[in-house]
Amino acid sequence: MCRRAGRADDGPPLSRRVPDPNMRRLLSITYIVFCLDMGIFLFILPWEPFWQKNYFSDHYPLVAAMAGNYFLRGAISGLGVADVWLAIHEIWRLFHRSAS
Repeated sequence: MCRRAGRADDGPPLSRRVPDPNMRRLLSITYIVFCLDMGIFLFILPWEPFWQKNYFSDHYPLVAAMAGNYFLRGAISGLGVADVWLAIHEIWRLFHRSAS
């Protein structure tokens, strides 16, 4: 039997349902942990020795030249800083939302 969308006994549509506050908090914490991990990883990794000594840089000269470029390393570290900043902002929003 085919159900029609929008019947009165179905409840509000998915776009209008308010998510559970505990689920929002859990998703926010997961997002914060992900951003912090990726930010720290992207901030530190370009300056490690592993960055220039890997399979791809050994087999492809263009990749080796790009891996040694300090501007590229700085840009990737900048993405890491942006991720950490985003995590800090989300932490602030999480505590600000909880207080009000």
